[in-house]
Amino acid sequence: MLSSSSPYQHAQSQAIVLVIMFALMVQRIRFLFAIPTCLACLAIYAWVLGRLPDYPFELQVAANVTLFSVVVFSLFVSHSLERQFRKKYLLDLKGRLQNRMLDAMSHQ
Repeated sequence: MLSSSSPYQHAQSQAIVLVIMFALMVQRIRFLFAIPTCLACLAIYAWVLGRLPDYPFELQVAANVTLFSVVVFSLFVSHSLERQFRKKYLLDLKGRLQNRMLDAMSHQ
């Protein structure tokens, strides 16, 4: 993709953003697994961009900063979503236990 002669080759390098967003928002990878996965993607991406011979340094920096920002924001959202899901589970569990106790008290 990046070694093509397309005039849009620089925009194609940002496609990794969609992969990260899909993995964290749609697939909902757990936060503790998302951290090393995102950091590995960021490191591989920066390494590959550095290895491309005709890719301008300024675009490498811009692309790496953009991907880093996406990773940070995505991890923040992933953490918030996981926290909300855990709170909801605990509240539902509390409600079920209270209902079970009330049922037991009413049958006595």
